[in-house]
Amino acid sequence: MKIEKIKLFSKIASELIKYRIDHNLSQADLAKKLGVSQNQVSKWERGMNDFKIGTLVEICKKLGLKLEVNLGVIKEENEKEESQMFEERQAEKIT
Repeated sequence: MKIEKIKLFSKIASELIKYRIDHNLSQADLAKKLGVSQNQVSKWERGMNDFKIGTLVEICKKLGLKLEVNLGVIKEENEKEESQMFEERQAEKIT
């Protein structure tokens, strides 16, 4: 596996763990929510299984997340990028 791909899957795994912990979910809870086995969630979190793009899209849909493919980052849909917020504040100052 290429280094970039390993880094991407590691980042996705970290974000999945963060989401699970932030929402007080066990691996079993998350697995149920996603319609997969707890073993599958465990493998994803440990980086033992690749994420197919279709799988990532489904995970994001089910969890109410958006996938930023160019960065390999998963974020909650209602979050705004800091740069976007900065630009909006600057635009408000101008008007």
